[in-house]
Amino acid sequence: MKVSAALIMSSLVVHQAIFFVLFFCINQAIPSEAARSNGGLVAKTCKKIAADDPAVDYAFCLTSLQSGKHSNTADLRGLGIIASNLARINATRSRRKAQNLKKKATDLYDKTRLADCEELFQLAVSSLRDSTRAFRGERYDDANINLSAAMTDAETCDDGFAEMEGHVSPLTKETRNLKGLCAVGLGITWLLTRR
Repeated sequence: MKVSAALIMSSLVVHQAIFFVLFFCINQAIPSEAARSNGGLVAKTCKKIAADDPAVDYAFCLTSLQSGKHSNTADLRGLGIIASNLARINATRSRRKAQNLKKKATDLYDKTRLADCEELFQLAVSSLRDSTRAFRGERYDDANINLSAAMTDAETCDDGFAEMEGHVSPLTKETRNLKGLCAVGLGITWLLTRR
């Protein structure tokens, strides 16, 4: 029985394709050593930060950093970039929410405070962009300064409502999350400067 060369070649190509698909599937199913150890880096980082700073909630830190793109391969500096970027996204959304609430507000005091918060969140966005750049440039003191500024902006927003009795900030959840993300970033700057 004679087998044609074309049949042998097509059989060889099919076998190679099957091998490639199996190799790819197995490779995807088994996480790399870097990915496995980095899950440990996120947990270890959050554990250390939460132990050293009562303002940092371990579960919040872990969930936040793990939600960041590339957190499974990031080093400590990369985790700082992730925290800073997540805080910037939060501040951007908070600014939009303040802007929308301001349009709907009927009370002059609330409308004024919401305008203040809108401006404060815009300042926080700018500070957090600078913080991300500072992390990338390994300028951790600058990252610290900018994260602290963004955290202060969030606190000032809430404080504005508290100045007059009977007024409560409608942005409490947003400011709490922004302060939490900034605290995580600050904890990472602390770890990076203590190496």
